[in-house]
Amino acid sequence: MRKLRTGECYALLASSENPLYNDIQITNNRTSGILCCILIGLTFLLFTALASAQSTGSKKRGNGQLAGLQLKIGDTVPEQFYSETLQIIDSTGATTSAAIAEWRNKRLVIIDFFGSTCGPCIAWLKKMDSLEIDSRAVIIPVTSESAEKTQHFLFRHSLKTFGVYGDSTIRGYFPHIFLPHQVWILDGKVAAISNGSKTDPQSIKAALDDGKLNFQTKTDINVDLAKHLASNPLIKFDDKLISSFNITSRIEGLNGRGYFQQEGKSIFYYFNGTINGIVQELAGIPFNQISIAKDASTRLLSPSSSDRYCLQAIRQGKLARDSLGKLLLPEFATQMDLIISHEQRNVPVFTITGASEVTNTQESDRIPIRLLMDELNYYASWAPGRPIYVCDNPELWIDGSLLDRPKIRQLRSDPGKLSKELEKMGLKVNSDTRTVRFLEISERGAS
Repeated sequence: MRKLRTGECYALLASSENPLYNDIQITNNRTSGILCCILIGLTFLLFTALASAQSTGSKKRGNGQLAGLQLKIGDTVPEQFYSETLQIIDSTGATTSAAIAEWRNKRLVIIDFFGSTCGPCIAWLKKMDSLEIDSRAVIIPVTSESAEKTQHFLFRHSLKTFGVYGDSTIRGYFPHIFLPHQVWILDGKVAAISNGSKTDPQSIKAALDDGKLNFQTKTDINVDLAKHLASNPLIKFDDKLISSFNITSRIEGLNGRGYFQQEGKSIFYYFNGTINGIVQELAGIPFNQISIAKDASTRLLSPSSSDRYCLQAIRQGKLARDSLGKLLLPEFATQMDLIISHEQRNVPVFTITGASEVTNTQESDRIPIRLLMDELNYYASWAPGRPIYVCDNPELWIDGSLLDRPKIRQLRSDPGKLSKELEKMGLKVNSDTRTVRFLEISERGAS
C-alpha cells in the first residue's frame, strides 16, 4: 500500500500490490486556504450514506437483521425493525434490555440520536426531560457510546430520561454522520428526519392530532461539497478508500466532535477545534493533566478564532474510541509540528475518602463515586493548574440525592469549600502528593 499526501491530507488506498484494488485513479494537487478541501473521508462517508438513504430499502453491508436496510422518509417501518433489542441505561447505572416492539403501539416514535459532546443534543435533551410527553408518543435517546459514558452524561446533566447505549443497530437503519439527528416515525412510517431544532411540544401535538410535520429534511453538512470537490479535485475515490487522515484550517459552518463506526470502519472527527482541544480528545485525559511548554506560540498558549482546525480520520476495522485516539495522536502531532510527551509527575492532589458502602439511602439514589470524580476533574475548556482529585476506592458508592452538581462545579477549584460541601455526603477531602500521568504539548523548533 502507498500513502498519498496532499497538503495536510493523506489517504491510504490499495495499490497494484493488492490485486483486489487496481483501478484507482489519483489526482495529486497541493491546496491551501480555509476551504482548500473538504475532508476526503468525510466526503466518502457523506456520499455513501446519503446516496444509499435516497433509495428505498437499499441493501449494503451494515447492521440490523435486514443486512443493512436503510429507511428513508415515506418508508413503512418493517417488522424486523421492531424485533431489534436495545441496551438501556439511566443516570443511576441501572441497565436493562428492551425490544423496540415495546413502543410499536405508540402513534409517534421519535428516535433521537445524541452524543455526549454534542451541544445542541444536550440542550434538546434537557428541554425534553422537562416535557410532559403525550401518552401516544415516545422519545428514544440513542447513542453509540459506552454504558459508562452514557451514564456519566445523563448524570452530569441531571437528566432523568433513559439512554440507549452502545447502539449500532438502529443507526444501521438510519445512517447519518453529524448530530443532532432525529427520526420521526408516525403511524408506522418514517415521516421526517430532522436536526431537532424545530422539535417542541407544539410540533409533537401537531403530529399526533393532525399528522402534520413541517420539518425541513436534515442534511449532514451545510457546505457545498460538490462545488469544493470540483474546484479542488484530490482523489477519485470509491469504497476502495480504506483509511484517511485529514486536517484543514477553520471551515465556516462546521462544528462538533465525535466517534462512530460505519461499514467496518472507525471514524473520528473534531471540527473547528483548538490544537489543545483536539489533543485532549485524542489523548482521553482531563485538561487539568495537560500542560503547555512555556516557549510555545500563541496558537497553543492563547489561540484566537483563526487558530481552529478540522480533523477527520478513518481507520479500517472496529476500533474502540480510546484505541483510535492513541493511534491518531502521534499522526496529529506530526502534521501540526508538535511534540507530545507523557511523563509521570509527583504533584499535589486532593484525595476523596469515605465509607465503603452507602446503607441509608434508596437503591435508586446510589451512584458510583467515579461520577463525582469525573465531575471534579472534567473541564469543558482549557484548565491548566486546576486541582486534581483522586479516589483510592473506585468501588465506593455515594448518595446521589445529596450531590448538588452545579455547586460542585462551582467549588471544585476551591478544595477548602468543596470539603465542607462533600462532608454532607460523608466524604472527606485531604491533601496529598501523588504520581500522576501528565501530557505536555510543545512545538518542534521552539526556542
